[in-house]
Amino acid sequence: MMQRARPLAARSTGYGAGEHSLELTDGAFADADELKLKLLAVFRAPNYKPPVLPQVALDLIEVSRDPNISYGEVLRVLERDPLIVADVLKIAQSPMYGARAGVQSLSAVLNRLGMSTLLDVVWQTVANARLFRVKGYTAVMQRLQTHSLFTAHVARIIAGHAGIAPDQAFLCGLLHDVGISGTVIAIAESSGKQAPPPIDMLWAAVDKMHVEASGRLARLWGLSPELCAVIGEHHQRADRNHFANPLVATMCMAEAIAEEYGFGVMPTDPTQPPGTGIDQNSPDQAEQAAARLNLQARLAGIRSQAQRVAELVSGPTA
Repeated sequence: MMQRARPLAARSTGYGAGEHSLELTDGAFADADELKLKLLAVFRAPNYKPPVLPQVALDLIEVSRDPNISYGEVLRVLERDPLIVADVLKIAQSPMYGARAGVQSLSAVLNRLGMSTLLDVVWQTVANARLFRVKGYTAVMQRLQTHSLFTAHVARIIAGHAGIAPDQAFLCGLLHDVGISGTVIAIAESSGKQAPPPIDMLWAAVDKMHVEASGRLARLWGLSPELCAVIGEHHQRADRNHFANPLVATMCMAEAIAEEYGFGVMPTDPTQPPGTGIDQNSPDQAEQAAARLNLQARLAGIRSQAQRVAELVSGPTA
């Protein structure tokens, strides 16, 4: 199949699908390495355009870098997108964020949650609206969404214990596997009216290329170099540079805990060695990550907090 995907009808805010060209023949699925190269070619192509994100979310990251930014300025940026505002108000009143009845305004949410957590909610809203909705792959995208949200909250917890910027950790956790969703979006949209190929035919190739795809998407969206470096290296081997970037170590720990609590991208296969499944790090890498962050003595407390997250996040879809 070969088709140039056209942008979907944009919402009133002007964001929607990207543009790409992808050709997949039946033979492409026989060799995971060959399919990996074909999928990577989509993201490496000069004419590739990623799924379009609302400018409001990108602008909020920029304004939040100013330590003197006022709440009023943040609200003025956010209020440019009524659809995001409505979703933010809904999510902010969920149990995950200590729901209180009657919170009806952004200013009330901002005063209660603070700017950093409000940014978490905004990006969760954005990701839910575009990055985890793919026709033909509903179940796997629901699971990926739950994995990403759980990982994001646990990354924030780990960052708090390690003295790392929690907002950056949350965003890295939420977007670290966007290469998977971006790839699945491209495949689904290139299928046209045909049913897209079964996800089982894609996993081996997608697992091999999703980290590079994630990094490229982050750069194309104009995220900060710091965020791009983590998103594009989140499965970096510890022995390569001993987790020089503490946020990469944070991501390694967060994903390991996600697997422990059943929030991996794929259900754990008990017949396979630990750390050898889709989107997994080895147990040794997780231990090295904890050592890099000096958190070995705090693992019990981190897991206890992660248990609370597991109780609040919707269970993953098999």
